[in-house]
Amino acid sequence: MRAHLNENVGGLGKLSEEYELAPRFIVGYENECGQGFRVRYWHYGHHSSILDTPLGVRFEWDVLDFEVTNRFQFARSDVTLAGGIRVAGTEITALNQSIDSDMIGLTMAADAETLLCCDCCNYWSFIYGGRLSLLGGDWEGVANPIVPLGRDDNVVVTELHIGVEYGCCYCGYDLYTQLKFEMQDWH
Repeated sequence: MRAHLNENVGGLGKLSEEYELAPRFIVGYENECGQGFRVRYWHYGHHSSILDTPLGVRFEWDVLDFEVTNRFQFARSDVTLAGGIRVAGTEITALNQSIDSDMIGLTMAADAETLLCCDCCNYWSFIYGGRLSLLGGDWEGVANPIVPLGRDDNVVVTELHIGVEYGCCYCGYDLYTQLKFEMQDWH
C-alpha cells in the first residue's frame, strides 16, 4: 500500500509515497450453494517522509470487515457479491500532533476470478474486483494539518484490486492465497 496526499493538504508538501506491505487476512465459510460469510482484517502502519524536509507523516489503519457472501459461477469465472459491516481504527500523526477516529459503517464488494489453468487439485486464477464502504466516526485528539478538528465525520472508501490466486484442495477444504495490487481512496 502507498499513502498519498494532495500536495495542497495542510501545506506540508509532497510525500515520498513509497509502497509498503499491508497484509490482509481472510477467513470464511461457503456452503455448496455458494452462500457464506467472511471476516477480513488488514493493517497498515507506516511513516511517509515529506520530500525536501526532515518531517514526515505517520498513517495507521486497522480495518475489520464482517460480510455475508453469495457466489455465482459462469463458465471459467466466479463472481462473489458481499455486504456487511466495516469497523476501522485510523490514526494520523503529522508535526507530532495525532488525531484518530474509530469508525463504523456499511461495506459492499464485488470480487471476480477467472480460471487461468488447473490440474487435478491445483489451480491459478486471475482476480479482480472493487469495494465501497461508507463510514462514520468522531475525530479525537489534536488537530493537525491533515485532519483539522471540526471536519466532516463521514468517510467514503473506494477500492479496486487486480492480481493472481493460487489454490489447492487439501483434505476436502479449498485453500488459496492471493497476490494483488489494490488502490484505495479514503475521502
